[in-house]
Amino acid sequence: EAERLKRLEGSAFDLSAAAPPIDLARIAPAYAGGALSRAALAAEIRPRLEEMLNLARDRLARGGFGHLPRRRVVLTGGGAMLDGVARLAEDIFAAPVRVGAPILPAGASAVAAGPAFSSLAGLARLVADPPPQLPRSSPAPESRSGVAGLFSWLKDRW
Repeated sequence: EAERLKRLEGSAFDLSAAAPPIDLARIAPAYAGGALSRAALAAEIRPRLEEMLNLARDRLARGGFGHLPRRRVVLTGGGAMLDGVARLAEDIFAAPVRVGAPILPAGASAVAAGPAFSSLAGLARLVADPPPQLPRSSPAPESRSGVAGLFSWLKDRW
C-alpha cells in the first residue's frame, strides 16, 4: 500500500499547496476515511530520495567515474517516475538529468517501456553487446567478461 501511495501520489517536492488531501481509501481500502496531505507525503519521500542520490553520486566518484566529461545523469528504475526526482537529482549531481527508458526489441511488450524496466533492459543489452572499456581514474581491475564479469563489477562497486 505504501509503494502504491508513493507511485500514484508521491513527489520529491510539495508542488501542490492548494491541492486537496490524498484520499487514502482510494489507494488502500483499509484506510477508509483517512486523508494525507501532499506536503506530509513529500516530507517523507524527499529525504529518502536525497539519501539515495547522494549515495549514488558518492559511489560513482569512489568508483573512478567522477572525472568523466559530459557528466550527464540518467535516472532509471521505478523511483525515476516520481514527480520532481529529476529536478532533485540535478541539484545533487550538479549536472543535467533525464529519465531513461529502455530501447526495446521489436515485438516487446509496451508494458516494459517505462523507466522501471530500463535498468534490466540496459544490463541485458550490456551483457549481450559489451561496450569498449570506459576510462577510469584508478587502475583497472583484472578483466572479466560476460555475466560473471558484470556481477563481479556490480559487487565491487555497490
